[in-house]
Amino acid sequence: MKKIFIGLLTSFLVLGGGTFVFAHGNGENTFNFEDMQPYMEEMHPNFSEEDQRAMFNDCHGDGGYMQNNNNEFRGMMNNFQ
Repeated sequence: MKKIFIGLLTSFLVLGGGTFVFAHGNGENTFNFEDMQPYMEEMHPNFSEEDQRAMFNDCHGDGGYMQNNNNEFRGMMNNFQ
């Protein structure tokens, strides 16, 4: 019984610690411009690579719509419904 308790406690600590580290990651490198470029080319075929990169940075860069928490992006998207 003691071994089962110690095994369960150890498992909870390892899984809990891993979950904590994963949840508190900085979110960088989840995707980048190179990952998104094929989708951007499909949606905006007339954009140059510089235009695509500028749009990506406007959305996902520092201060971009997808980075702030003031729901500006959500309001913008509601206009299309």
